[in-house]
Amino acid sequence: MAEITPTEMSPLQKQQHDINIKNFNRSLNQGRSLQQTLGKDSFLRILTEQLKNQDPLKPQDDKEFIAQMAQFNSLEQMMELNKGFTELSRRFGQGQALGLLGREVTINSGLDHEGHPILVSGLVSAIEHNPSGPAKLTVDDHKYNSDLVIKVAEATDEQTQQ
Repeated sequence: MAEITPTEMSPLQKQQHDINIKNFNRSLNQGRSLQQTLGKDSFLRILTEQLKNQDPLKPQDDKEFIAQMAQFNSLEQMMELNKGFTELSRRFGQGQALGLLGREVTINSGLDHEGHPILVSGLVSAIEHNPSGPAKLTVDDHKYNSDLVIKVAEATDEQTQQ
């Protein structure tokens, strides 16, 4: 069987070749897809392997080990801070959405075929909390993300009586 070089492959052969490589890499990685970032678990695995495989006659310098542990501790604290800020931001956004109940809002719901914004105005009649994103506002029986609001006004007496 003659060997085919990558430059001699058809687009279909290249695509199949890429799929085969991805499947092979996935099998080496216990079925998980390849990660592009170094997470906390990966960092701990590398550190453990370093300690297991160090030369017993020349152990790792304690200053270097302490520096790595400090880096790991900093990484863990930053990840916890990030989680906290994300949760705080989500709750703050939902709290702001509650303040829109019964108010007149203008929402940018997208662009028309000419690229002009489609603006929807109406009274907010209900709010749904969304644990994974912005709260949903009900305006004229349609739901919109609260982060699409571009203007808020007091509802008129006529609107509130409807």
